[in-house]
Amino acid sequence: MLTENQRAVLAHVVVDPDAWYAHAIAHFGQVIADVQLATKVARLQAIYEAESVKPGYKTRVEREAEAKK
Repeated sequence: MLTENQRAVLAHVVVDPDAWYAHAIAHFGQVIADVQLATKVARLQAIYEAESVKPGYKTRVEREAEAKK
């Protein structure tokens, strides 16, 4: 299960954070998926924090939906 922070950081770059995590578990197992999750969140944390405080911040799914309009 993802923490609120992990979900928010992942949502900056993936469409569905829960699906991403479930896919990682299904393909690599729980232990490796947790390592992948921790690595990805650590790598993206500062980027997410810098972007998420900007006015009008949107997650990836929101950005893609807007681009399709």
